[in-house]
Amino acid sequence: MLATVATMIGTLSVGWIGQDLSADSLRHPLDPLTAAEYSAVIEVLHEANHVDIDALYPLITLHEPDKATVLDWQQGDPVPRQAFVIIKQGLQTFEAVVDISRRSVVAWREVPGVEPGFLLSHEWFEAQNIALGDQAMKDALTKRGITSLRDVICVPNTVGYYGIPEEEGRRVVKVACYRTSGIRNFWGRPIEGLIALVDYHQGEVVRVIDTGAVPIPETPVEFDAASVGELREPPNPISIVQPKGPSFEVDGHMIRWQKWRFHFLLDPRLGLVVSTVRYGDDGRWRSILYQGSLSELFVPYMDPGAGWYFKTYMDAGEYGVGKLAVELEPHLDCPSNARFFDVTFADDWGVPYPRERAVCLFERY
Repeated sequence: MLATVATMIGTLSVGWIGQDLSADSLRHPLDPLTAAEYSAVIEVLHEANHVDIDALYPLITLHEPDKATVLDWQQGDPVPRQAFVIIKQGLQTFEAVVDISRRSVVAWREVPGVEPGFLLSHEWFEAQNIALGDQAMKDALTKRGITSLRDVICVPNTVGYYGIPEEEGRRVVKVACYRTSGIRNFWGRPIEGLIALVDYHQGEVVRVIDTGAVPIPETPVEFDAASVGELREPPNPISIVQPKGPSFEVDGHMIRWQKWRFHFLLDPRLGLVVSTVRYGDDGRWRSILYQGSLSELFVPYMDPGAGWYFKTYMDAGEYGVGKLAVELEPHLDCPSNARFFDVTFADDWGVPYPRERAVCLFERY
């Protein structure tokens, strides 16, 4: 069995640790954007005077060629390269298609009445600054015996849609706070009964929802070895060894394994995308699947309380499953015979950044 893993969410990984897939190594029309291409996209949008320095980019990803072009493409043919971009410019949201090879904007349109996905870097910290800068929020914390804001961290949560009038037409999040004094795992110290409804567009707290003080848990919350104390002896290690190397072959983002071949990429929103899956059958390649990916990951907490009912996350659409990927640990997340692969995404300002060991590929019985 050929297995793939990634976190946070599972995905595929290919290549050796530190393998760099630069623009020169593009081998397929569905290969993901490189760091150089991300930078080129932003440059082209600026050159076309579509954006300014305050523009934010909730999503930059490959704009795939049409299916016929992909299926007709042969090794050695030119690789068409375009990017699909969502831009947040002030209160407006735009969608664009940028032709990277020709350095031109081939499509540009405003999408009125919508809000793009959550900006993981920019809006995360902005939410805390807005919430803790509100006097009603400070008073509510003081009522709970918290007088130093250095002992508090606040986390924004998407609000879902419930037809609430005060949330209509706004870009809002509900901000929950945690006490951090003396601990690292602040998730174990929730300040329950207190939520700030934050409007990003106005840069203000719309309303403080205070349902009454709840005692903050004081039980141990740390999980490091020093905090947990003496542990039982671990079992003897198990190692999967392939002295002749893996049975699969890696060529850029193309995988060959026994009679199978397919292409993969880690999309910033969808996570793992597997494409052009084919099976060798008596000298011909049968098409099994053109493309498959995670449609959405819906996480409802199912608690009717004022501080919880709205926590019904759409991980792909609201946050980006690929962007939530974290570095995989050899021998822990993936077995000893795994191959690891780094990926490149763009941050909220369009600047490319690497995510090391985001995916791994291995065989198992």
